[in-house]
Amino acid sequence: MKKKCLSLILGIMLVLSLGSCGKESVTTSGCAEQEMVKDDTTSSTPKVKREDSASKLADIDSNEGNHAEVKIVMIGDILLHEPVMAAFLQEDGSYDFSALFDDTRALSQNSDLAILNQETILGGSELGVSGYPAFNSPQEVGDAEVDAGYNTILSATNHALDRGEGAIRKDISYWKEKHPDVTLLGLHEDEADAEKIRVVEKNGIRIAILNYTYGTNGIAEPEDYLVDDLTEEKAMRELDWAEENADFTIVCPHWGTEYQLEESEYQRKYAKLFTEHGADLILGAHPHVIQPIEWVESENGNRCLCYYSVGNFVTGTSDSGAGIMNRVISGMAEVTLHKDEDQVCIEHADIHPLVCHWENGSYRVIPLEHYSEELAEKNEIKYRDPSFSLDSVKLTVDSVWPNQEFKGE
Repeated sequence: MKKKCLSLILGIMLVLSLGSCGKESVTTSGCAEQEMVKDDTTSSTPKVKREDSASKLADIDSNEGNHAEVKIVMIGDILLHEPVMAAFLQEDGSYDFSALFDDTRALSQNSDLAILNQETILGGSELGVSGYPAFNSPQEVGDAEVDAGYNTILSATNHALDRGEGAIRKDISYWKEKHPDVTLLGLHEDEADAEKIRVVEKNGIRIAILNYTYGTNGIAEPEDYLVDDLTEEKAMRELDWAEENADFTIVCPHWGTEYQLEESEYQRKYAKLFTEHGADLILGAHPHVIQPIEWVESENGNRCLCYYSVGNFVTGTSDSGAGIMNRVISGMAEVTLHKDEDQVCIEHADIHPLVCHWENGSYRVIPLEHYSEELAEKNEIKYRDPSFSLDSVKLTVDSVWPNQEFKGE
């Protein structure tokens, strides 16, 4: 039986002052379908031994894990429209996206588990890069993401099949060969891989991470294991397994209604289902704008902290009109877990509002607390939506994520 605890929620979550508990610690011996993904550069966790050819997992020596903490951050959609890709194209035909992450690098690198939503498939330049509506992105963006500290990539999106099965396989191969320590979620090369549930171990805490998409823009999967689709049956089965085999469970759904600043009934329905079956944290993407953060309670007494949508991290949308400015507002979710003996709790949760800044063909993503009137005057999103200003950004953020103070400049 899962033990309950109370914890302190800071920053924007002051209105949600009751905490959340993860699962009791359990052994993982005999769980043949579990895949432990380890990152020795960010974790002091003892090594997990594989016992035999059945890939059973031995108990973890947690001498250092009785009072452990794990810091989790997550950013939203890496939405690589053609102008964004062009901004980072080099003279030799390669790409360098490093500058995209410069202003938020300190936040992402100072974390144990750094998650992002890779909205567009990384099929690479050989397939020909392309923007909306059938995206294919250069793989160099993945190099910049890893350099910025991101170690968990969400790829179950509605654009996953934009360029077919070949692009998905090139995406998977890129991560396996170039960055094997990165946890890739949402895409699979075969049925056996699709049956595995990723469990990342950080500082003695086993964290199951699930990633699903509501659909793939009507494009049928040539193989039904390629992309993790969101269905009740699949979610319940995998969450129930995670409840028994991990200390804490994160669900990262690609869901909701695009450009709506409030969550939909569909999102509320699935948030309840995730919570009922043991999810502890929901980190949502897809609407391309920010949406509320709240505690979700299920009828069986479970509670889960839900970020319905953290918006676009980067976008180069060509749309114009009222509300377009909302597409350049996003946030970095920050959640700190604390393990005390056999309990894992959310000790701290917050959101760092961000602004995607367009200027002279370049793109930066800047924390709102460092964004100024001068920068806002130069942001070319105002030519898409004249209502854009520093004050209008703050008003939007305050309406969706209240009780957050901004220092500004």
